Amino acid sequence: MSRTGNWMNAFLEQARSDWQAYHFVDHSTLPPCHALHYLQMATEKLAKAALLAGGMKPDELRNSHLAFTKFLRLAFRNRNLRLEMGMTGTQLRMHFANALPIADAIERLAPALAGGGANPEYPWESPDRSVHTPATYPFELTQDLSAPKGVNLLKDISLRLRKFEKLFG
Repeated sequence: MSRTGNWMNAFLEQARSDWQAYHFVDHSTLPPCHALHYLQMATEKLAKAALLAGGMKPDELRNSHLAFTKFLRLAFRNRNLRLEMGMTGTQLRMHFANALPIADAIERLAPALAGGGANPEYPWESPDRSVHTPATYPFELTQDLSAPKGVNLLKDISLRLRKFEKLFG
C-alpha cells in the first residue's frame, strides 16, 4: 500500500474509534466538553481520510486542524456520495452548505483554532479576565447538534464512517 493509503487508513481507523468514544461519552453523565472533544477529533480525522482518498498528500494535512469544512466544501464532487445520498451535485452542495456553520463550530473546538477561547480541552481566559473551565462551560454547540441541521450532520458523519470504503474507495 502507498504512503498516502497508509495514512488514509490510519486516519479512518482513528476516526471510527473517536466516533465510538463520542457516542459513549455523549450518552454518559460526563460534562458535554468530553463528547465535543471526541466529535471534533472524529470529524477532523474522517475529513483527512476522505481528502487523502481524493488525492491530497499526507504532508498537506498532518499539521492542520482545518480539514472538516474543507472536506464539506469539496464533497459534492464525489459521485459515490451523491448516489448514496440520492442527490445531484447541486443538491449535495446546498446540503453541505447548510451544515457548514455547525461544521465550522465543531472544527473550531480544536484549541489551536479556538483563538484562546472556548474549547473542550483546556481552561481559557475571556476578555473580562474571568477564567472558564470546559467541564462547566455551556457550549452552545450542544444545542445546535440537537437541532435538525445538527442531527442531519451527525447522520452524515455516521454514514461516511460506516460506508467510507464504498464512498471514497
